[in-house]
Amino acid sequence: MEMRWLKHYDEGVPAHIDYPRIPLYQLLEDSAAKHPERPCTRFFGRELTYREIKDLSDRFAAAIRGRGVQKGDRVALLLPNSPQFIIAYFGLLKAGAVIVPLNPLYTARELAFHFEDSGTETVVTIPMFLEKAVELWGQTPLKRIIYTGLADF
Repeated sequence: MEMRWLKHYDEGVPAHIDYPRIPLYQLLEDSAAKHPERPCTRFFGRELTYREIKDLSDRFAAAIRGRGVQKGDRVALLLPNSPQFIIAYFGLLKAGAVIVPLNPLYTARELAFHFEDSGTETVVTIPMFLEKAVELWGQTPLKRIIYTGLADF
């Protein structure tokens, strides 16, 4: 099979890269070990380091397991781009959950489709979108709603 797109690569860009066979969350673990005090993200003027994101995602993984989420369970992230998304994303990977990232601007009807289609039983959201999740309680497989506030960071 001819890979025509390779003709458009800049000089020096390899056609193939060997990636390590490690879980995605290991990249965060490695970065936190090598550069614990370096900025990982900035949000409305607040800077969070790799160590902070790693520690918070560890705590989230433990908390989500403590609330009954098991390996393979589908968990929707109904969050804007924020530290909470990053923390929940890596925490869910560590817990072995399957992440279902959803657009927080979806209507309740659109969310219902995705909750049903994916078998999502847990959603992580913020108060701004909480009403949509509550509306779907009892109409979808949803069993848990976990919410956080953007003001936490």
